[in-house]
Amino acid sequence: MGKIVAIGGGGNGRIRDDGSKAPYETGPMDEEIIRLTGKENPNFLIIAHSQLNPDNEKSYYKTMKRIYGDNHGCECKTITRDDLKENFTKAKEIVEWADIIYEGGGDTKSMIKLWKETGFDELLREAFERGAVMCGVSAGANCWFESCSSDSLQIELQDETAPLIEVECLGFVEGFFTPHSDVATEYTNRLKHMKDTLEGRTRRGIALSNCCAIEIVDDKYRLIRSDGSNYGIEPYGILGYWKSGEYFEEKIDTSSEFKELSDLFPMMSAKKIVDNNKEIFGNGNHDITMINAGFYNNVFDVDGKFIIKICDKEDESKFDVEAEFYDKNKESKHIPKLYKYDRSKSIIKHVYEIIEKIEGKSLYYYWYKMNESEREETIKEIIDIVKDIHKNNVNEKELDWGATIKRKNMKLYDANKNKFSDDQRAIIEESFSKYDKYLEHTELAFIHNDIHFDNIIKNDRGLFLIDFNEARVAAIDFEFRILYMCKDVPWKWANLEMDPYQKPDDYKNIDVYIKKYYPRFAKIEYIDERMTIYRILNDLYLLNKYDNKELIESIVNYSKELIKK
Repeated sequence: MGKIVAIGGGGNGRIRDDGSKAPYETGPMDEEIIRLTGKENPNFLIIAHSQLNPDNEKSYYKTMKRIYGDNHGCECKTITRDDLKENFTKAKEIVEWADIIYEGGGDTKSMIKLWKETGFDELLREAFERGAVMCGVSAGANCWFESCSSDSLQIELQDETAPLIEVECLGFVEGFFTPHSDVATEYTNRLKHMKDTLEGRTRRGIALSNCCAIEIVDDKYRLIRSDGSNYGIEPYGILGYWKSGEYFEEKIDTSSEFKELSDLFPMMSAKKIVDNNKEIFGNGNHDITMINAGFYNNVFDVDGKFIIKICDKEDESKFDVEAEFYDKNKESKHIPKLYKYDRSKSIIKHVYEIIEKIEGKSLYYYWYKMNESEREETIKEIIDIVKDIHKNNVNEKELDWGATIKRKNMKLYDANKNKFSDDQRAIIEESFSKYDKYLEHTELAFIHNDIHFDNIIKNDRGLFLIDFNEARVAAIDFEFRILYMCKDVPWKWANLEMDPYQKPDDYKNIDVYIKKYYPRFAKIEYIDERMTIYRILNDLYLLNKYDNKELIESIVNYSKELIKK
């Protein structure tokens, strides 16, 4: 990757029609653009192809020549829209001459259309790849990304009520770009447009306010900011993306140090992993797709055959445990193959795994269609898989299970006790006195710890367990707590598509089947009470994240059950 400075907006000190001078707000960006060339007097090419009026093209050139030529000593040239159509050879020569290529603001859609029709986009790519600094403001920032938020329809129709649109751009750098994000009107709310445009997609977006630019050098980035007082803002950048059906907006770090661009666009890391593991993926081009649901970390599908899982925000120790789980169960025919676990951070700065992709659909897609006999047989098959996993016994002295669960429940309760009434607190606190008795009998094993139907894949070869991010040493009955909870709220662990099909009645016998086919589990004393305690743990955990009346009632009611037993 080369060098890009994409400016979200700001005045360039142009002379207005009335003779007054507009604010000059992009000075720090202009200085950095020149510095990036490594030359004292670089060759500066200003193109204003986003301006449809030839007079405006000339005016833009005049303004930028004053900044880069008169003030900074650059030799300046331009290529007009007419040049592209009438003298492409001249355009090619000037592009090859340029150290800096700067596009101004205006109509992104028309500009991109012109470039692709004339082949100018390929000249720009060649310049980018040889190391020219590609830069610009607004439309001239949009163009370097995969796509952008554009007001081109408003320009084209001369109608400020026309909607913002997405325009596919040159794709020199990943992502969806949004300029002028601090300017929001009824019809031009850029941040809302970014959110709406990205919904249902894995593409990520960055939004920059006026007086803010992103500087990209190879695989690093940082923000450059100038005085935003004319807009009443502290200039900023925002990263926006959808994950697991939820939209996230994160402020981009404004410190002056360069950061990894893959922090903004994780697909870059996946591509590096593929390029550096040809012994696994093979040579040639690969189809890499980000999986945007159901995972805390960044997960990618490669060619429909492999899964890359990158430790992004989760505790790296969980990846260690997951790798251990794969190793302990590598002989199982019901668990994907782990091709590589790399924590060297020599290729990317994160720990990552390369895993066999299991084709098929989650068990949720089949369960609601099954008759009761088929459901029983399915649970039997799951139990057979789990029995093999639980053969990895551990020293029971390694973990005081009862004390661990009691401590977790009490800690979560203490953090949320103000949400309960005095009477409710009395019930919950009395129930804690029952924990020692009910949790005393314990058999420990290295368990999957997140078994629900979205983590069970069904295909013509049978059932497969996936996603071992939560694997841990625990009591063997803890393995089944989610399946038990499915008797009441089966939709909680289903994906959005399958959510409406999950009915408690379809799960009414699931505990009976587990006990029937797993005698070791059925022999545990107070198994139903223990499952109630695990349910309280789950609800307290959720209450710690969401203030919910139903959760409060559930915790109190389950605590009452423990007291009565």
